Amino acid sequence: MSIFDLENKKWKPGEWILINKLQWGLPEIQQLEKVLDTDWFGGNGAFNEEFESKIKRFTGAKYFQSTNSGSSALEIAIQIFIQKGIWKPGDKILHPALTFPTSISAAIMAGLVPIYMDVEPGTYVISSEKMKQAFVDYPEIKGAIIPLLIGNVPDMDLLKELLGDRPLIVDSCDTIGSQWREKEAGLYGDIFTYSFYGSHHISTFGVGGGFGTNNPEYYELGKSLAFWGRDFDVENGDRLTSFLRRYSYKTIGFDAQMSAVQAAFGSAQMDRLPEYIGQRASLFRKLQQLFAKHSDSVIQPVRVSDKADPSWFCYPITLKKKSAFTREEIVNYLLDNKIEIRPVMALLPDQIPYQNVPHYIVGDIQDALDVANRGFFIPCFPMSNEQEEEYLWTLRGFLDHYE
Repeated sequence: MSIFDLENKKWKPGEWILINKLQWGLPEIQQLEKVLDTDWFGGNGAFNEEFESKIKRFTGAKYFQSTNSGSSALEIAIQIFIQKGIWKPGDKILHPALTFPTSISAAIMAGLVPIYMDVEPGTYVISSEKMKQAFVDYPEIKGAIIPLLIGNVPDMDLLKELLGDRPLIVDSCDTIGSQWREKEAGLYGDIFTYSFYGSHHISTFGVGGGFGTNNPEYYELGKSLAFWGRDFDVENGDRLTSFLRRYSYKTIGFDAQMSAVQAAFGSAQMDRLPEYIGQRASLFRKLQQLFAKHSDSVIQPVRVSDKADPSWFCYPITLKKKSAFTREEIVNYLLDNKIEIRPVMALLPDQIPYQNVPHYIVGDIQDALDVANRGFFIPCFPMSNEQEEEYLWTLRGFLDHYE
């Protein structure tokens, strides 16, 4: 059964075209029924193992731990390096100036100091030139937390070369399936994180996340952190020892587990993920063609490295300074026609909470500022043919006035 065959999932003319509409159907329902037939809904069970196994097969990662959100996964990833003594309060960590805030919020709360970099025009990810400059200006950099904003991928080869043996967390919360040189981009990091929030490629019943790694020590430590700090090594002992040490702890941890209900839903979603990624890519190409005739004078073209194969979260647009129309004009038109739009995340150094904590900026962040002032993104998710035709027709209705 197609997701579009379910009556409650059918888009009807006149309804909003949202940034993302959660795609689900009979397989998800059947998975939820299986959970309800059990008497264990908590994490660390068979449904979580099934979901995590599918992600490991998809990404090629040796280890993956599901969590209750992508933000929690990021917090755990940072705490792994803190508790290993690799990072400590006051250490400087490389991070883009333009992104969603949770990748740096947890670092700041752990006492780390961000060094913000500009983005590269048209890519929305960190500038290669600013990367090089960062390591000249701040040779004491201890590592990096790099988001794959809206699914695009920066120069991972250059980043790894500059970092050397310093840790890299790849924040893949905007995407799943983005590749660099035909490998899951997150695997270029020591740890990578995912979000399965309702607006993302797949969802674990509305919220959820997880982290992956090829390092067994990082995985074991992170799993402990996700389960109150529990010492899972006791499970390898005899029955009496396991009983006596049931409440033994390895770390000062959190409760960041993903429930069985979430994992079961996500497991069914994983089965269709390649289809979803392909549908997003198809619509992205159509949007590229639609906006291509305006790229010289109106819109900054979207740019992708020839080594990258993004799995797009959305379609980003940045108007040029002398565009024939303003951001406000096209945004109002789209909202009037019930198409949801959003700014391209946040320019972090300009946000009040981030102004008041120690931070550094590599050179200037003019390109990120341009995106903040003239950028926005529009939907790019699997749609029925009828919805997609309406969407593209509505966009043409505005752009045709500026040919």
